[in-house]
Amino acid sequence: DDLINTPDIIEAYKDFGFTPFLGLSQVEKSIALLNEHHSIKEVLLVEANYPKSGQKDRTNFYVNASGMAFFDPPEISGRIDFKKAMKITTVNKNDVLAKYIEGIPGVAGTNVYGQTVGCDDDETAALVAGLGVEKISELYLSTRKGVPKMKGNTLVVDDVLVIAGNIDLKVGNISSNNSVDIRGDVLE
Repeated sequence: DDLINTPDIIEAYKDFGFTPFLGLSQVEKSIALLNEHHSIKEVLLVEANYPKSGQKDRTNFYVNASGMAFFDPPEISGRIDFKKAMKITTVNKNDVLAKYIEGIPGVAGTNVYGQTVGCDDDETAALVAGLGVEKISELYLSTRKGVPKMKGNTLVVDDVLVIAGNIDLKVGNISSNNSVDIRGDVLE
C-alpha cells in the first residue's frame, strides 16, 4: 500500500523549518485520514498569506491653498480676458478649507514558515492647522478672512495678500478684501 508515513512528514516540517498552519496534531489527523480513505487527493500542509496594503491618510482640499494666482478657464466663446483670467483664492471666516480622511491600516501576512510578513503602511505627514486655521474633528476651518496657503505641511490663512513679484497681465487683476503687499513693480 501507498501509506504516508506520519513521522517522515513531521520530520520534513522540522527540516524545512515550516510551521503547520493547523498545528502538528492536526497534520497527524490529516495524514491518518489520507491513509484511511485513499480517495482524498489533496491535503493542505503548509500555507502562506499575502499581506494586504492599507490606504494612507489623506487630506481633501476644498480651496486652492497655493497662495498663487491660478488660471480660470475662458468663457465658452473661447475668448480670454487676461485681466480677469487669473484668480487668487480668498476665504471668509468659518469657510471649510480641507478635510482629513483617516487611512485604513494594512494587514500583515505570513510566510510558509509561519513568520509574519509586513505590509506597506507608509507614514503620512499630518496636515497642521496654522495661523488663521482651526481643526475641528476632521475639518480645517478658516478663523479669519484671507488667503489660504501651505507652508510646508502647515495650512495657514494670511490676512495680507503678498505678491512676491511684479504685477502684469500674467498675474491678472488683483481683487482682494484684504491688504495687498506687492513686492515687485506694477507694470502695464
